[in-house]
Amino acid sequence: MNCPVCGANAEYIISTIDGVSIACPMCGEYDVASSVLATEQLQRLELEERSHALNKAKRCAQPGVRPMITTSLLAAHIQAQWLNVHVDFPLLQRIALPVTIGAVRYPGIKIHDPRVIRLLEVLLHGGTHVGGWTARQIHHAVLTAFQLSERAYGLNHLCYDLRKLKGHALLERDGSRYAYRPTAVSTIAPIPNTDPTAAYHRADKAIEHAVQLLAAA
Repeated sequence: MNCPVCGANAEYIISTIDGVSIACPMCGEYDVASSVLATEQLQRLELEERSHALNKAKRCAQPGVRPMITTSLLAAHIQAQWLNVHVDFPLLQRIALPVTIGAVRYPGIKIHDPRVIRLLEVLLHGGTHVGGWTARQIHHAVLTAFQLSERAYGLNHLCYDLRKLKGHALLERDGSRYAYRPTAVSTIAPIPNTDPTAAYHRADKAIEHAVQLLAAA
């Protein structure tokens, strides 16, 4: 087989439901998520961009764990490529900046932060969980999916991240229960045969509407 990143001769180490493990003499050993393979996301990128994605995965990986190229890791680059996004794009700008709801101030969200990438990967892949996810369920899913220890990513870390996502209207409580699920705003990845630019603008308007409702509550 050819390495999906550099194109050199490579070989499969193992294939699972989560993806494949690849050994390449140029790139080393790494994993590619099954969702990335199924949608051929890597093929859309130039060699330099694929190499950048792998290097980013290596920086996010825990010691002793093979780096994995995931959908979340590639999403920001691919969507910017589709939309030719500029720095003044309202949605991306809004998420990065702090927001104040009533007397509560929520920090901005750094979409390049490995912690945020891992959490969004889990939430968006499992967001249809009936009744939402409790914080402990989300915590367990993140630790399991990325082979993290509780010391590396504790429950307090998760609660802080969930609070930020909820403050930016990317996450919502399921009624009065302490369960969470992604909002329609957070599902901003374009769906095939739809206009991705329109999807971003709809998401931006939805965030503005949600912030106004929360501020008036």
